[in-house]
Amino acid sequence: MPPSALVVTGVLSVQVGAGLAGRMFGQVTPATMTGLRLWAAAGLMAAFGARGVARSIRELVRDRAWRDGAVVVAFGLALGIMNFSIYQSFARIPLGIAVTFEFLGPLAVAVASSRRLLDLVWVGLAAAGVTLLSNDWASLARGNGGAAAGGGAGGGAGLALSGVAFALVAAAGWAAYILLSASTGRRFRGSSGLVIAMAVAALAVTPAAAAGGSAGHALRPGVIGMGAAVGLLSSVVPYRLELEALRRIPARIFGIWMSLEPAVAALVGLVMLREALAPREWAAIGCVIVACAGASRAARPRSLPAGWPGGEPVRDTLTMRSVRGHLAAGAADSTDTAVGAPPRPGVARRARRPADALLSPSPASMKRIALAGVVASAGIIMTGAGVRLSASGLGCPDWPRCTAASIVASGTTGDPLVHRWVEFGNRLVTVLIFVVAVAVCVAAWQYRPDRGGRRKDLVWLAAAQPVAIAAQAVLGGIVVLTKLDPVWVSAHFLASMALVVATMALYVRCDEGRGRARLLVAPEVRWFALGAVAVLGLMIAAGTVVTGTGPLAGAGAIPRFHVPLGGVTQLHADIGWLLGGLVLALAIGLRLLGAPRRAVRLSWLLVGMIGAQGAIGYAQYFSGLPVGLVWVHVTGSVLIWVTAIRLLLALRDRGTVAAPAARPLAPDGQRQ
Repeated sequence: MPPSALVVTGVLSVQVGAGLAGRMFGQVTPATMTGLRLWAAAGLMAAFGARGVARSIRELVRDRAWRDGAVVVAFGLALGIMNFSIYQSFARIPLGIAVTFEFLGPLAVAVASSRRLLDLVWVGLAAAGVTLLSNDWASLARGNGGAAAGGGAGGGAGLALSGVAFALVAAAGWAAYILLSASTGRRFRGSSGLVIAMAVAALAVTPAAAAGGSAGHALRPGVIGMGAAVGLLSSVVPYRLELEALRRIPARIFGIWMSLEPAVAALVGLVMLREALAPREWAAIGCVIVACAGASRAARPRSLPAGWPGGEPVRDTLTMRSVRGHLAAGAADSTDTAVGAPPRPGVARRARRPADALLSPSPASMKRIALAGVVASAGIIMTGAGVRLSASGLGCPDWPRCTAASIVASGTTGDPLVHRWVEFGNRLVTVLIFVVAVAVCVAAWQYRPDRGGRRKDLVWLAAAQPVAIAAQAVLGGIVVLTKLDPVWVSAHFLASMALVVATMALYVRCDEGRGRARLLVAPEVRWFALGAVAVLGLMIAAGTVVTGTGPLAGAGAIPRFHVPLGGVTQLHADIGWLLGGLVLALAIGLRLLGAPRRAVRLSWLLVGMIGAQGAIGYAQYFSGLPVGLVWVHVTGSVLIWVTAIRLLLALRDRGTVAAPAARPLAPDGQRQ
């Protein structure tokens, strides 16, 4: 069987098992079904590896390896929490939606450990999917029959929210599962660690399974047989198939095929549970699938786990490295010490590492700190858009205090409490981002990559960040005090976009040398790219006018621009079509003229992002400007701006950071 068929069959087996479990929820509770699945899986796996499990337990007790025991217990608890939570979610929202939310766990691990700028695109896509799913909670619950059970739309919304909450807990459990699986695989032979963890997970959920009120039904032969089938389909079969697939294909290909799981779950839910999804929900699932596939493909080869091509050879027995969750496991190397490895540094030394990275940054740590500045400057734009779109712009009607009597969101302002806390929360985010900017500034001041003088270019770019954020805070205060005047709101947004340029320039420059800029393309191509970025800036400015004219003002009774909404929207769309043509021509030109590969890749990525942004723009306009879709559109504009600036900076080069010269040896053999 081809490797791709092995992976897809394993994915289908998992979801068919979930579908069978969902059909049993009318007879037993989700907690009871979770217990049946875990006990069945543990029993079936122990039957094939009883000797190895017994040997591992004897060695654990004989060597008093309590730390190894703690790791496998923690792994089992993560496994139990993941399975318990996802079954609770299946009972409340459709199978495909629950699995889509659950996939955010491995996606978060992959993105957090990759540190690539491109990962912002995958984060944005995942956020777009979540936003699309959160547009109508009541209809989401009705997809699983939840509205009727919950008592109308209000009850259905509450049921859906609880289902999403359980799915997010399952996502966190999956992330912990990934991080602990590598450590468990190092400490236990073969499949023994997996079997022990499965038994721990079954023990952990047994009290909830017994207290669910359906324990008597669970002892019926038919229910026990169904539990065994679910355990076989959801655990044993996919583990074996995935192990065989991992022996034949690279890790990134495996991750891409695994990314199909939300779509398979949605199809299984449709066939087995009659859970029909709306087009919006299918689009959301597609966003998360693309995000997971992209993050998986970008995984770095140096962190391949054992059993993957390029890693250690695969053993024929089932290992912890072959279990589900390899979408991000390759990028989530455990920091636990393997047998024969050098001793780990002490607690005090580990505690000093963040300070060392800040006060004596290496080129790699400086680049990570600069990336934090990029993420912070882009993130505050997205949270600010959330404030406006939730009509919370005047939740705190005063500045710098929230109200005239309190600096925090308390008292009565005339707005609902949630509006006050949304606006006040955004102010707290601004404080956090200011702290990040100060850290970037300190690191740039201390940065001496080649043991030469201070990099003044980096210091100026870094110093611009806290200054700009302080100025942004003042602009935000003017926005509040002028009751969200659209002129000041537009200026606030455009100033944030200008800050993104400074953070991106620092991110690129800290990885370059001190030499003069050298063009990597013809000057005419560079000017053409500058023109395309200028048109992009014009389109973003036109977008602020559209926003200042439209109905999403940020609060009630807010003045708007006195221009025709249809006319300014058409102008915005026309600029978008012009921009799309320019960027497409730029991408083709860079490809034909032999530009650097990074520039070519970024140009085609920009073409795709602009096309997707245009589709979202038309969709939001013709669907009556739903706030979730508008937020996705704003987020897309930020990501496009970041990508365009990165493309522009990829068309020139300043060389690489010079390696520090070795210090001469003193007569005693020590470095001077």
